Amino acid sequence: MEPSTPSPVLAARAALNGVSTSRVWLTAFVVVALVIRLGFFLSSPHPYENSGLASDHGEVARNIVSHGKWFVLNQKALTEIGVLQQHEHKLVDLDQVDFSKADARPDYEPEALQTPGLALVLAAFWWVTGDQDYSYVQVLQILLDTAMVLLVYWASLSLFGRHRAALVAAGLYAVFLPLAALANIPHLDTWATYFTIAIFCLFLKARASMPRWPWLVALGVATGSAVYFRPFLIALPVALAIALAVGEGWRKAWALAVVPVVIALGFMTPWTVRNYDEFHRFIPMRIGIGQNLWEGLGEEPNHFGAVLDDQVTARQVSRERPDLVYGTPAYDEYLFEKGRRAIEHHPGFYAKLLARRTILSTILLHNRNWVGQSASPVESLAARVAEPLLFLLALLTVLATWRKRWRQHVLLLVVPLAVIAPYVLLHVETRYALPGSFVYLILLGLGVDQLLAWRAERHRPVENASASTH
Repeated sequence: MEPSTPSPVLAARAALNGVSTSRVWLTAFVVVALVIRLGFFLSSPHPYENSGLASDHGEVARNIVSHGKWFVLNQKALTEIGVLQQHEHKLVDLDQVDFSKADARPDYEPEALQTPGLALVLAAFWWVTGDQDYSYVQVLQILLDTAMVLLVYWASLSLFGRHRAALVAAGLYAVFLPLAALANIPHLDTWATYFTIAIFCLFLKARASMPRWPWLVALGVATGSAVYFRPFLIALPVALAIALAVGEGWRKAWALAVVPVVIALGFMTPWTVRNYDEFHRFIPMRIGIGQNLWEGLGEEPNHFGAVLDDQVTARQVSRERPDLVYGTPAYDEYLFEKGRRAIEHHPGFYAKLLARRTILSTILLHNRNWVGQSASPVESLAARVAEPLLFLLALLTVLATWRKRWRQHVLLLVVPLAVIAPYVLLHVETRYALPGSFVYLILLGLGVDQLLAWRAERHRPVENASASTH
């Protein structure tokens, strides 16, 4: 006898039960994510990693709040902070530092090396609270990173339509320690992750919605905000639109590229105008490309003098051009020319660097921020293999499911490509690649789901045959 078809009522009830189960799991993953990230914060409320970069943003915010001077650095104050942080080996809250001498005769330099996004967030908290404590932003970052669990779930479900795959991806994000540890560090790279995921989700929403324009505007606002933290993210909607056009043509894709970029350029304009007014140069968001290009050539031994060290490079420039000041546009332009000439004369060396950087930011990527400097041999081994294994498993999932899901895979894979590509050309640090890691988690979630489905399919005929003998 043919098995009876389930009634619509039973089918609807099963669907509701599935949704209810998903909500329970999602809630559990959000709680787990929050506990893990709070654990990093409570165990290390003043992380030393990237504390020098964090203090740059803090000094800009301090001058806004304490002195009403916008987007400047007091070099004397920065020196005091750097010495203190190096001595105490931790990130020092600025309200714990005596700046009376540094502020009595300040040495102000307009900010050019860093975008102002994080400094503005810090200044907003410090103006409201009266404190100059990084913990406000750290807690905000922890909450935002926890919320990314939900966005990762939604993105996977939107792409593949499989609740189990989406739940696995969300669960993996909740326990993915490199990003959990990054959420504790008040720095631009932390925010780059949130904007990358938000831009990707808004792109998917705009792609599927009618009318599309409200989501296009939201995508443009997110992209415009993102460039104040990581300027290269302006290229992400364009890269996604190109990937979409590969599978669905340009008729749908062009607006998804043009509208967000136009809105983002509008967001950039005030800062670009400020830079022109301050430095009399066209600087869309920040300098630093020249310094990164030249110092990045020092990733490998060379005979033309490039060294991956800010202080060594500063001494080089001081000998060659004593009129140039560190952190200024002229200083950066000089290093850009040095880097360009070195590449022109040594193209083979540069090609090898590009290949090395590509490998180090993908299959050999490993971040140590979640194990610390005093890690045990087991923890060090885990730090070395976790991200390469994740990349490998994600790649295997792509290969195994490419025929049926290649359009979704192209959309996903263009994200880490867009995130990593600018740094491959200049200089790669492992933290630069982290914002694209959520893609590998989504792919691994799909891989686990497909493996479980294949296993269930294999056992189904055996179960049916066993039932027919009774």
